[in-house]
Amino acid sequence: MGQEIFYCSKCARRLTSADFEKGQAVRVGVKVSCTDCLSDLVASLSPQEQRDFAKEIAQRKGGKPEAKRTSTVAIPTVKSARSAPRSNPGPLLALAGVGGAIVLVAVLILTSGGSDRRPPPEPAPAKAPTEDPSLRAAREAMDRAKQAPRGDLDAQIAAWARAVTVAQGTSLQKEAVETHQGLIEMRRAAQAKEIQELDSQAAPMLDREEFAAATELFERARKRHDLPEWSAAIDTKVRGVRTRIDTLFATVRQKAVDAKSRGQDHEVKAARERVGKWQRPDLATELERSLAAIVATPADPPSDRPWKPLFDGKTLDFMSKQCRDGWEVQDGSVYLKSPNSVQTRESFGDGEFRYRFEAKDVDVVYVGVRHQGSEYYRVIWSTTGFQPFDGRTCEVIITCRGDSVTAKVNGEPIKLEKKGQPLKGYLTFNARAKYFRLFSVDVRDLP
Repeated sequence: MGQEIFYCSKCARRLTSADFEKGQAVRVGVKVSCTDCLSDLVASLSPQEQRDFAKEIAQRKGGKPEAKRTSTVAIPTVKSARSAPRSNPGPLLALAGVGGAIVLVAVLILTSGGSDRRPPPEPAPAKAPTEDPSLRAAREAMDRAKQAPRGDLDAQIAAWARAVTVAQGTSLQKEAVETHQGLIEMRRAAQAKEIQELDSQAAPMLDREEFAAATELFERARKRHDLPEWSAAIDTKVRGVRTRIDTLFATVRQKAVDAKSRGQDHEVKAARERVGKWQRPDLATELERSLAAIVATPADPPSDRPWKPLFDGKTLDFMSKQCRDGWEVQDGSVYLKSPNSVQTRESFGDGEFRYRFEAKDVDVVYVGVRHQGSEYYRVIWSTTGFQPFDGRTCEVIITCRGDSVTAKVNGEPIKLEKKGQPLKGYLTFNARAKYFRLFSVDVRDLP
């Protein structure tokens, strides 16, 4: 249906039925007015008409049904009343005052809009910026890491390691990595201090040769930290104890063998008790094996034929100078550093010559006498031939009497390698082995 057209009775403003619905126009009787001109229109009404008009407008705004509609549009109308006699100015003034109030009320009601008019919606609150999920996850992981027990470095490091993984590629990665590394350094320093304390506790045990107790001390400490670096540090300490035992054992065994060869049983007994205190059954067995080899040695010669040591237990002076590279003296023995054939400074003819040594993982090893130019006599072993003696003390005695040269190893005859038939020359030895230790080189006169 089309819109009805009206015009304001005062300003001739064009009005439509929609303006009446919106409360922007009103009809009083046969007159139509816009809200701007409404006060003039109401002022022209009688007091009764003004009261009726205000009442109708109030009912309209309150949503009550109107008694009468003059068109399809809900346009309020006010019936005209007969004009009251004007002979009494007092009531007229009062009515005028009332009418002004009514006009004001009517205008306010009309211009305030319909009861169904809704207030403008409040502006929606600004949305907080959305945090990147990766950054949020990194922040949460770091917060959890910060809650790790303060007294447990291992737990803190594990928590920050997880935070570093989560923070990869975020702005928090640097902070997480630096914190994690800092904690690792703290733990490393703490572990170094623990190792120092263990060393201090183990030192008097090692001095008293209480090797089993020292080893047990380190093994108990192994359980403090379930970490590869801690286990490696403990392994190093345990190996150090074992190396110290092995080094000391070589000296003790040699002294025991020498004592046995001299018939000094009390020294042999002391050596056995000393090794037994170490609680190393393998070394006790090795000592007995070395001592047993002396049983087959011929009876000691008269005391007027003692062995004369060429090696003083302190220096390499018994070697010619050009041979000393590749050898060093430690703990009263000569150790191989790199293969270099040794030749003594002195030359010898007839006599008995004794070598005492120990070798492991041998490629080749030999000891010889009467080395002169390209001629010599020597006992030589390859890997396979030396296998029965690997890790054991070997005592080689070579007897030279004229053109007769014989040899024994641990009391058993052994074949000599011969080149030429020299009657005099230097003593020689050399080795290509993982380990070679010479205890002594001795000579003595023939009986």
